[in-house]
Amino acid sequence: ITGGPSAQTITLNAHGAATGGSVALNNSLLTAVDNSVGSIASLTVSKGVQVVDSISNLLISGKLVNDGSILTASNASGNKDTISADTILNASTGTIGSYVGTGGGALVGADVSLNAATSLTNSGSISSAHNLNITAPVINNTGLISANNGNLNVASSGALSVTGAGTWQANDG
Repeated sequence: ITGGPSAQTITLNAHGAATGGSVALNNSLLTAVDNSVGSIASLTVSKGVQVVDSISNLLISGKLVNDGSILTASNASGNKDTISADTILNASTGTIGSYVGTGGGALVGADVSLNAATSLTNSGSISSAHNLNITAPVINNTGLISANNGNLNVASSGALSVTGAGTWQANDG
């Protein structure tokens, strides 16, 4: 699938599964999805696929599974990009982080904010160029969770359960 001035590409294998490419997840695309199929109930990002999310508040009513790359972006520095889902699973091949584009576009990296109503599981890498916010009642981290130049904030609306032998780091706060 290709098209548009900022060409979006998805490479499919013989079975129809995505194996590569990039998608700009912005308000125009989200409106088109909402108008054709309704809200996003679940989202799976396949290994080799990069999603650049410039929606300031992406709401997924079900499960977010990331085996690829999800990068948060904004049109102005210092902004936060929030991704909310019932369950967030970032696999060992998955990366969630701030956009560091070099294409000369108007987008810059946004702070990462993840909200999981039920649980967040990380076996890959979750990072933010500045502040990183995670809200979930259950967090299992066997990967890397890092705020590179800011604070790492973890919260829950109730009891908080944190498990796993992964790395947590806030390099500047």
